Amino acid sequence: MALLTIYKGRNMKNNLGLISEEIRNQFPNLSDFEVAQLALTKVEFNKISGKTVEELINETRAIYWNEELNRIRAKKKSDGSMNIKDTTTYRSYDTFWRRFETKFGSLDISDIKKSHIIEIATAAQGHAMADRTARKKLRIAKGFPKKEHIGARTYNACLDAISAVMRKAVDDELIQVNPVSAIKRKRYTRSERHGLSQAQMEQIFESALNGGNDPILDYLILWTLTETACRTGGLIKLQLGDISKERQTITLYEKGGTKREQPVTAELMNSLLEFAKLRGAKKSHDSVFRYLPNKNGVGSPLTARRFDYLWSRIGKEISWVAQKGVTCHWIRHTTLTWIDRAFNQSVARAYAGHSAGNVTDGYTTSTQTEIMKAHSTITGRPHPLAV
Repeated sequence: MALLTIYKGRNMKNNLGLISEEIRNQFPNLSDFEVAQLALTKVEFNKISGKTVEELINETRAIYWNEELNRIRAKKKSDGSMNIKDTTTYRSYDTFWRRFETKFGSLDISDIKKSHIIEIATAAQGHAMADRTARKKLRIAKGFPKKEHIGARTYNACLDAISAVMRKAVDDELIQVNPVSAIKRKRYTRSERHGLSQAQMEQIFESALNGGNDPILDYLILWTLTETACRTGGLIKLQLGDISKERQTITLYEKGGTKREQPVTAELMNSLLEFAKLRGAKKSHDSVFRYLPNKNGVGSPLTARRFDYLWSRIGKEISWVAQKGVTCHWIRHTTLTWIDRAFNQSVARAYAGHSAGNVTDGYTTSTQTEIMKAHSTITGRPHPLAV
């Protein structure tokens, strides 16, 4: 065991003895020299990094927060700062980071094991289940069918958050392998969301126009969602300068910093421009969708809370909307389903702004002309670029 006695690594002597004994028990037929080599390799691999979990989480927070500050169309204050409620990835990840920090923050990052990570993810799943149980009771009390949730999405989201920290450790050469990669993700049930029928869509539009404190805003939201199949984030970020009268299109800025040009009918385009200007939008960077104007004739930009109000209101009038839990994303599903049936999956993918799912998809990307033709087909209105 000469190799063990001359090795002078940091805090290694005791570790070497324990690891050597463990290897000897597992592989009794190895020579002392082979045991020593394996022990040294293992100790070197697991050597102390000198950085705690809490320190690395703080560094990771800084990276993600900076990304949020530079996010396209982020809602910044006049001093350049931004509320945490306006962020996306940072806000959802930080919940899991705080739990990770509280439980194992003082440990060296190289001491984090697969079991530690699973413990945090399982606890997150438990929190999600408790929350869903409370919501389920409310649904039953209102006479709506209960929805089954097993917390699998939260479990996987927690793994993603911790993986961001561990990837940072790998990049800094504090550890060699991200332990999260060895953890199996949980499978979750397929979403019950689906495309709606024409009759159902007409019922929703009629309800939007016949109630609420701002039916014109609600109707225009639904109209834009239906024509463009955009995400709600793209709708909120839409600015006056994103509407092109020459091309009869709008430019959408959506999740992941993506940007795409989407065709619209002349009727929708003119309605958006008139609506925005009536509610105080003047400059190219002014938001299109706005609440009712104040005494100065300027309405505040739309927020995501409007969507919750909209569907809560429609759900009180149309029972199946509340029972199914219909949201704006159902409208996106509906439009893309229509396009998929009328054309093909490639066109529907391009219309949705989705990236290629596999190598073949990269070879069969739909052209802009095909997207324009698809729009003309579902709206029944010719588009100048559909040539």
